[in-house]
Amino acid sequence: MSVTSCTSPDAPTQATQVVSKRTNSLGWAKSDCHTCSSLRRHCDRRRPRCSACIDDGIVCAGYVQQLDWERGKFRKGKPPRTGTTKKYDLAKSTHAIAQLPQPSAFVFVDESDNPLKARKRSLDLSKSHRELGDAISGFGHVQPLRRHSSASRSSAPWTVASSASIPAIMRAALSIPISIETPLTRFEESLSFFHNCFAETTLTFPVPINPWQSAIPHIHNNNPCVRFAVLAVAQRQHAHLSNAAENVSVLTLKDKALSLFAHTLPELSFEAGISTALLLLALDYAESGYSNWPVHLRGAHKILELNGGISLAESRPNLRSQVAMLLWYDVIAALTSRCGPIFPRSYVESLMFWQSESEWSFLALNGLPDDMFVDMYDICVAAGRLDTITQEEVMRFQNKLWNFEVVTHGNEMFHAMCEAWRLCLLLYCARVFPQPSPVDLNSNMEPAEDSEVAPATALATYPTPLDPHDLAVQIIRYIAKLPPLSSLQKQCVLPAMLAGCEIRSNEPELRKIIVDYGERWKKKTGIWIWDSSSEFMGAVWAVNDQATGDDACIIPWTEVVLPSSDYGYMFG
Repeated sequence: MSVTSCTSPDAPTQATQVVSKRTNSLGWAKSDCHTCSSLRRHCDRRRPRCSACIDDGIVCAGYVQQLDWERGKFRKGKPPRTGTTKKYDLAKSTHAIAQLPQPSAFVFVDESDNPLKARKRSLDLSKSHRELGDAISGFGHVQPLRRHSSASRSSAPWTVASSASIPAIMRAALSIPISIETPLTRFEESLSFFHNCFAETTLTFPVPINPWQSAIPHIHNNNPCVRFAVLAVAQRQHAHLSNAAENVSVLTLKDKALSLFAHTLPELSFEAGISTALLLLALDYAESGYSNWPVHLRGAHKILELNGGISLAESRPNLRSQVAMLLWYDVIAALTSRCGPIFPRSYVESLMFWQSESEWSFLALNGLPDDMFVDMYDICVAAGRLDTITQEEVMRFQNKLWNFEVVTHGNEMFHAMCEAWRLCLLLYCARVFPQPSPVDLNSNMEPAEDSEVAPATALATYPTPLDPHDLAVQIIRYIAKLPPLSSLQKQCVLPAMLAGCEIRSNEPELRKIIVDYGERWKKKTGIWIWDSSSEFMGAVWAVNDQATGDDACIIPWTEVVLPSSDYGYMFG
C-alpha cells in the first residue's frame, strides 16, 4: 500500500487554526506523531491516533512521551530513585544486510490481563528496541527490470538498469517508527505485524502498490471478514516465527472470516471480497503448500466475473496488484496439478497491458521476469490438455525458453535468479510434455494461424532430448550462487523443488543444498510451504532410491504425484 500525503493546498492555514485550539494536553500532542514525522507530512496531533494516519488506513505510531515509572513509589511515601529517565529514539532506521522479520519484535498481549498488574512488570526497553529494529527491517528498493517488448510477447529480452545493484537490495532502508507511549491492543499489534512483516515477506523487494497492504483500508471501512482474515494471517505467521504452538484463536478467527464472508458476500464490495479471498488463500499458504487452492481461486474469479470481470481493475491500482497475486498463485498451483489455470488468458493479457513498474511487477512480487510469466501461463494451459498437445507446440515452448534472454548489465545475482526460473520451466517441459525426436526438431515449425503461442526466433537449437538431470544440476548451482539470506534466493521455491526431485541418492551434497534451503527459509519466513515441499521431494526420492545401480532411470515426479483438480501443491 503506497503512503500518500493527506495535506491540502491550504494546509498551513488549517495547521495554524488547529494549533490555536490545542488547550487540552490529553486530546492533543505537543509534537507530530512518529509516522507523520518519518513521512514529512502535516499531522493534526490528535490523540490517540492522528487523522492523517486514519485517513490513509495505516497504523499511527503514536507520539513522543516521557515515561514516569516512579509514581507508585511517591504514593507509598518511598523516596524516588536518583537519575534521569532515559529517552529512547525508536524511529531509527536500520542499514544492514536485509533479513526477514524475527519473531521477537511483536508480542501479542492477552486482553484479559489486569492493566494494574501490567504496570508492575519490569520492562527492558533497550532490548525491545533492538529486537524490534531487527524484526521490522525491510528490503531496500532497487530499480526493477524494464521490458522492451509488448505485454503479449514473452520471448523478448529483459533489461536490468545499470544503476541497479544487489547491495541496494541487501541493505535495509525501511524505517518503521514505533511509539512506547501506551501498550497497543491485540488488534493493533496484529495489524502492525501484518503491515510490517507479512506484507513484505513474500516480496522480492518493496513495491509502491503492495497487494497485501491494499487489504488494510477495508478494515477501516468496517469489513469484519477482512479484519478477521488479517488477524489470523498475522497471528499464524507470528506463531511460526516464534516456534510456538499456534493459538486456538487463529482457527477461531479463520472460522469467523469464512462465516462472515459467506453470509455477507452479496452485500460486500468486490474489492473487500477479493481482499478476503486473497487473505484466506494466504492463511492456508502460511500453514502448508498442500491445500484445496481452487476453492479460493474460483471464489475470487467468480467475484470478479459477477461485477464486470477484469475491466474492474483498469482504474484500480490496488485491485490490479491483488489480481496479479491471484494469477500467480493460480499458475503456480496449476503447474503441479496439471489441470489448467482457473483465470482465463484475457486476465493475463489485460493485466500485462495495464501493468506499470511504478506500481508493481511480477519480478518485484515473485521474482519472475514479467514476460516470462506469459510463457509460464501458456505452459500450464498446455499441461492441462496433454491428450491434445502436439509436438510442434512443445518445440515452440522449449525453443522460446532456450533462447529467452535477460540483459542484466553484469548483475550476476539477478542473472542467477532469472536463469534458475528459465531452466525450471525447461525442466518442467522435459518432464510433463512428450519430448520430440531430433527429426521433429529439424522440421518446419511454422505456427498455426489460430495458435495463441507466438513463434520464437530460433537463435539456437536446444538439445534433444532435454536432459532433466543436467538441467537440475544447473538450477541448483544458480540457487547456491545466490546469497543464502537474500530475497532473490527466497523466490526460487519451484526451481529448487523440481530440481531436487531429479537428484539421485549418490549425490548427497546436492540433496543437502535443497534440504538446507527449505529449512532455512521456513525459519526465516514463518511460511510453512517448505514442509510440503520436503514431503513432495521425499516421496519422489523414496521411489527412486529403491532402484538399483547409479545409472538407474529416474522415475519422474509426474508419475509419483498424480494430477488433481482439487487438493494439490503450490510452491511459489
